[in-house]
Amino acid sequence: MPVDDASPLAFRAAQLLLDRKEEMNLPNLRIVTQEQFLREADQLDNIPTDQKILIIDQTERVLRYLYAHLPFKKVFQSDDPNVNPLATLAVLREQVETLSDFDFHICMLLAMAGARDIHTIYIAPSPYRGAVAFLPFQVRFYELSQTERRFLVTKTMATNENGGFDHPHFRKGAEIVEWDGLVPEEATMVAAQLQPGANPDAELARGAARLTARNISTQGVAADAGIPPFRPRHTVRILYTGPGEKKVREITFPWQVATGFGAATFSSTAFSHSEAIANMQRWNKCSYRPEKVVAAKAKNSDFLEAQFPTDPPSPGRPHPDLLSCPQEPKWPIGYLRIRNFASDGFNAIEDARFREIRDLLARFDQEAPGGLIIDIRENGGGLIRIAERMLQLLSPRRIRPLQFHFPRTQVVEEVFQILRGEGVSRGEFAQWLNPLPDDDNDPSTPLTPGRTLTPEALANDTGQVYQSPVVLIFDALTYSAADMFAAGFQDHEIGETIGVDCSTGGGGANAWSYNDIIRNLPPLPGLELPRLPGDCSLSVAVRRCTRTGPEPLPIEEIGVSPHHYHPRTSRDLLSDTADHFDLAVVRLIATPFRRINILSSELKDGVAAIQLSTTGIRFVAFRTAGQVIASGAVRENISLPFSLPIQQTLPLQIQVEGYWEEDELKKGLPPLAAPRISFS
Repeated sequence: MPVDDASPLAFRAAQLLLDRKEEMNLPNLRIVTQEQFLREADQLDNIPTDQKILIIDQTERVLRYLYAHLPFKKVFQSDDPNVNPLATLAVLREQVETLSDFDFHICMLLAMAGARDIHTIYIAPSPYRGAVAFLPFQVRFYELSQTERRFLVTKTMATNENGGFDHPHFRKGAEIVEWDGLVPEEATMVAAQLQPGANPDAELARGAARLTARNISTQGVAADAGIPPFRPRHTVRILYTGPGEKKVREITFPWQVATGFGAATFSSTAFSHSEAIANMQRWNKCSYRPEKVVAAKAKNSDFLEAQFPTDPPSPGRPHPDLLSCPQEPKWPIGYLRIRNFASDGFNAIEDARFREIRDLLARFDQEAPGGLIIDIRENGGGLIRIAERMLQLLSPRRIRPLQFHFPRTQVVEEVFQILRGEGVSRGEFAQWLNPLPDDDNDPSTPLTPGRTLTPEALANDTGQVYQSPVVLIFDALTYSAADMFAAGFQDHEIGETIGVDCSTGGGGANAWSYNDIIRNLPPLPGLELPRLPGDCSLSVAVRRCTRTGPEPLPIEEIGVSPHHYHPRTSRDLLSDTADHFDLAVVRLIATPFRRINILSSELKDGVAAIQLSTTGIRFVAFRTAGQVIASGAVRENISLPFSLPIQQTLPLQIQVEGYWEEDELKKGLPPLAAPRISFS
């Protein structure tokens, strides 16, 4: 079988991307072969043995004293150094003098991989940090049955000015038959080895993503398995069949490395995210959607993609023909893709992003009253408070934010004692310093009492903006703050959920970097926190979260299970109009339609004059400052005026609550719809 060398094609794709680096605001972008990158890295100054031992020691301390999931991860109860990260670190300490820098970093990655927690990772220093090893295409899988999966090329980088990929057979839709001598599923699990997912679905999904792109500082490079010295693979050999063909062909691609994306920085309080995920998101946007990067640069926003019923079709979104509900009357349906929950921790940016989401949903409420599809597939997380604050915009219910818990370790207890004694209210620990009446203060429990990171008042300060039915779509790459959004969506019964995997990624914690730990902890006797060499770092899950449903279930490892499981089809991977969108529309049509239309509102001489009409609502109540000030029966689709005497001072919010029967209000049941009217 002749072997097709695709090196010229890969280098052309890299050069076209480099040609746009200024346009994408990436002036430091550099792409070289993986072989050259690793050769240059090997020529840099070595990390002394004592500094490598320091890294091992501090990693062990952080895991023992601050890792919130440690009591719940079975691997930490094992003595097997091939399983238990702490035991692996002990073995590594004995062998450290024999390891090159590269092999040491890979061993650290392998040790931390045992936790199966992308929040809790080792981050190798520069030049590895921020570097992405890549192939010029993307591979994903679909399911023929519960035991049979097919792996397809789903995206390709541009190799010509028209955006095409100049190969007659290896292109979008090509099926992978063999990958470096392994069947595709085996190769996928090998690719996941250095940073596996928290559950089987996440591991398979992350492995498929890492077949063609790897964040080197946290995922290493493709290499032969075994013990050090590790031998990197600089090319990949693939057997495949072209779209619509049966003939098996062979092709090789070189691994290349891109650097110069800039560092990801996150606030320890606000974020549930992963530097590895953030770096890969930046790479995927640059390599497969450079025009989106340019557009996002122009409007300073890249985390939302909205499609209204009148918008033209575009790749990766449902076709406009789909966005019209086949019922009478025909109400149009909207689509909102949330790629992340923002990428900076400053409060001003948090508020600006929240307002952007609020205003977008207000527009959807007017232009797409038939329902809304929210898509958080491959959303790696971000600002927890944006994820939790957004829930109120979709629901008439009062939102109860997630509970977060520190590990109940000697170090954490000493921190509490020191801060209580000093009378210092440290932002990261303040809520946990004073007990509450319903706290579980049993010292034998592994976690401290729960507290919210999103104040309940902030999670309910705006109220419902979008009133029509909502369906949420997620996958096993939905992680961290996106896991939390999906959990809150279910726990508050906002709408039905559709999973293209059996669960989300299972990232249930707030992670701190090693620098966050140094900054947040007061000086403790016996616990030294020296700086790590260079820009080497650690990330650890310090606060474990529990859901607010009937049972305080964790999100870590378990993730969120969908109401409807829709395994991927080839059409899902290759078509702009995917099968899971069809299912989403069917579920929206089946959902009861409830809404209150505020036709006009005016406050004059202490009286609020409100004109409204309703659908699926027969009784309304008006509430201010938590108190019902008026209520009455309504008739569907009939405009009715209400005059309300107002005694409160401005600014003022009136929540209009809709019910089917008056008894629902008397029994304290949640309303069916609850938009708010603001007067300032």
